[in-house]
Amino acid sequence: MAGKAVVAAASAKPGLSPEAEKFLDQVSGGARREVGAWIGDHFLVRRLKAQLKLLERAHQYLRDAGRDPREVKWNVLFPLLEAASLDEDDDMADRWAALLANAADPLADEVPPSFADVLRQLTPLEARILVRTRAVIDERKDEPGRFAAGHGLRELLGIAEPAYDLSVENLFRLRLLRPPVIKLEFTSTPELEYQLAGNEAVQVTGFGRAFLAACERSGSG
Repeated sequence: MAGKAVVAAASAKPGLSPEAEKFLDQVSGGARREVGAWIGDHFLVRRLKAQLKLLERAHQYLRDAGRDPREVKWNVLFPLLEAASLDEDDDMADRWAALLANAADPLADEVPPSFADVLRQLTPLEARILVRTRAVIDERKDEPGRFAAGHGLRELLGIAEPAYDLSVENLFRLRLLRPPVIKLEFTSTPELEYQLAGNEAVQVTGFGRAFLAACERSGSG
């Protein structure tokens, strides 16, 4: 009964455009009815509206690029739709849409299932810290051992130290950021690396860069 009520309530609201319905068919491997039933059984109207908006936005990204979507694996598609429907921040909605668009983009790298789970665990502030850290580091292309300083990030983003520390700890936990790693040239083993401690100097991990790329469309930042 609850699932029928959700579907009935949702039917009174604007649904997918024909183009977005076709997009959903393509990314779900022609299983639009199954997807629709799954959405009806598991989501309230507000979450369903968020999913419809996500599908429309992701489809627009691909349409702007002039590409037809490929099928998205269900272990990526369903967790992505579910988690995105709970996120009410508009900037994060852009990241969710970009993640879906990249998963469906035949010219993009395959999106691993872990990326949706990582994005689900990020706050908007944490996402901004990650993006800004990458920007600061990339501006210093010619500097060895490049890293972003915590005080500079806090000033750029206008955040207090406690909020910064908590956010960075979560970014460390998710392996998106790490403290700088330097080589100890004075040792007998030059390859030996030493990782600094604390939150005042941070670098983006390789995993973090791949994750950011998957949550952005070309030309975004």
